[in-house]
Amino acid sequence: MTCLHRIFHRCRSRRPEEAAIDFRLQVSGFRLPKCLPHDLGGNNVWVLALCLVMGAQASQMVPLTIEQLTHKAQIVVQGIVLGKQCRRDSAGRIYTRLELRVDDVWKGKVPRNPLVVVHGGGKLGRTTAVVTGQVEYEVGEEVVAFVVLNPDGEAVTLGLAQGKFRVWTEPGTGVKVARNRFHGAALDADGAVKNPERAVAERLTVSELKRRVKGAVQ
Repeated sequence: MTCLHRIFHRCRSRRPEEAAIDFRLQVSGFRLPKCLPHDLGGNNVWVLALCLVMGAQASQMVPLTIEQLTHKAQIVVQGIVLGKQCRRDSAGRIYTRLELRVDDVWKGKVPRNPLVVVHGGGKLGRTTAVVTGQVEYEVGEEVVAFVVLNPDGEAVTLGLAQGKFRVWTEPGTGVKVARNRFHGAALDADGAVKNPERAVAERLTVSELKRRVKGAVQ
């Protein structure tokens, strides 16, 4: 019996209240199987890893160009995260719901402002649900978001973390720059630019990002 089969066997043998959360990743197309809870410091942590589905390859993102993100997205907006909260849906799955104040629409038409954005995972009480590669938003953060709408009219970030660009004002120049996992100059934990010698080549201003989005829409 393989390790994966043993995991599935143990999961099926657990009581219903111990069953892990089965997320459907609406954009990536993966459906995660149920997996085992781990006890870390008294907290029940549900680790939902794409590697359980298709091995390590499943957790590897295929980089999308800005133009590909634009073509796939229904809506592209720039705005500020006003707030977020974690909830359970009718099936008991934990998800995060946030409100994004839309300051500029680059593509499409927003159904409401603030725009409601949802994604799988989050922390609710003592339970934390984690999805490998999932997007994360912080309250007060300025972002450019590439999203599609689910049947409830809520926005879902395209390509997991790829569909969110963090925006910040560059020290010294006052220019707004952006970065996601694959585009823009990398930052360290303190917000400073990594590899300054490469930063000029990797630098992505918000105005350049917007120009490329608008160019792809036409």
